[in-house]
Amino acid sequence: MEDELLKCPKCGSTEVTVSHLQRFMANTGEHYCHSVKTHDANSEATCLECQWRGRRDELVHNAE
Repeated sequence: MEDELLKCPKCGSTEVTVSHLQRFMANTGEHYCHSVKTHDANSEATCLECQWRGRRDELVHNAE
């Protein structure tokens, strides 16, 4: 079985990143929540090859 890789929908590169977002209270600096995790469909995705930006759920699976 082939490992599943995510690819850029624009150039096909596998050199893609996803972002993790946390929220903190403005006045106390206290941690509030993990708003977006890297495995969430709506996490920000970026291609390091062509600088495409979008969401994780827009990345192409290598099986497609």
